[in-house]
Amino acid sequence: GDVRGDHGVMATAKPETRLRQSIAKAIRRRGHIVYTLHGSALAAPGRPDLIVCVLGRFAAIEVKTRRGEASDYQLREIKLLRDHGAYVAIVRSLEEAEDFIDRITAVEEMRRIGGIQ
Repeated sequence: GDVRGDHGVMATAKPETRLRQSIAKAIRRRGHIVYTLHGSALAAPGRPDLIVCVLGRFAAIEVKTRRGEASDYQLREIKLLRDHGAYVAIVRSLEEAEDFIDRITAVEEMRRIGGIQ
């Protein structure tokens, strides 16, 4: 059988995989929708690892380890998504991902208070 760590994540999984799973779980606990593209039928070169819906807004997260670098494909996709109004971040820790989601939440709550769409 598999050896699972404290959070039900495969203990033998790569660090980036464990981080991605921890981030997705934390975002879901906050009540947001998260789709994991990595390893799915929707995965393609350059596509972000996680697609998130935060207060009705599209966000994409590329997960990297401390030393990981975004590929040219990923950088082009990030630019394309940002050019189309998406929130996009490359994160290297759970804390960075949570900060990214907190910033989106703050901006979107301000938009709602101000009646801005």
